[in-house]
Amino acid sequence: MTGIFIHFARLLNWTATTYGLHLIHLMVAVPMLVLEVPFAKWAHLVSRPLVLYLMKVKEKYLARQPNAGASG
Repeated sequence: MTGIFIHFARLLNWTATTYGLHLIHLMVAVPMLVLEVPFAKWAHLVSRPLVLYLMKVKEKYLARQPNAGASG
């Protein structure tokens, strides 16, 4: 919403309002990018493929065991 308000203020040629809204916009956007993105979205980019790879490694390991599937 802050970006939309900045756009309207810029179109109306309200310079001081545009700068004030831009400051508020940065106060909202920067913490979101610094905190939310790395720990939420980017973590899935790494963790999900890693988990899938480790599951395949585990399946191959269990398949090579002499008593795989035998209860013990």
